[in-house]
Amino acid sequence: MRWPCRRRIPSRTVQTALYHYVRGAALAGLGRAEEADAARTALAEAAERVPADLMISPPNAGRAIVAVAAADLAGGSQPPGPPRRRFRACAEAVAAEDAVGA
Repeated sequence: MRWPCRRRIPSRTVQTALYHYVRGAALAGLGRAEEADAARTALAEAAERVPADLMISPPNAGRAIVAVAAADLAGGSQPPGPPRRRFRACAEAVAAEDAVGA
């Protein structure tokens, strides 16, 4: 039996990227900054493998969704320091989210 609605998703690239996002956010919440930074690096590498034309749903491109996760993790995994750095990362996450579905 063939499934007409089944689409080919290139090797679960978005799922892999979001796995690194969730892992990094959890590690940052636990205060394990070095491991969270490693997850952020892995997320950036996984994001590069997401095909440009991959759509998750009609208005949502895979790269746009992963960009939101990357920007959010960049702000959340920052070590304590100047709040401006975190605010800048949050502003980038908001801008990335505004671009989803646009």
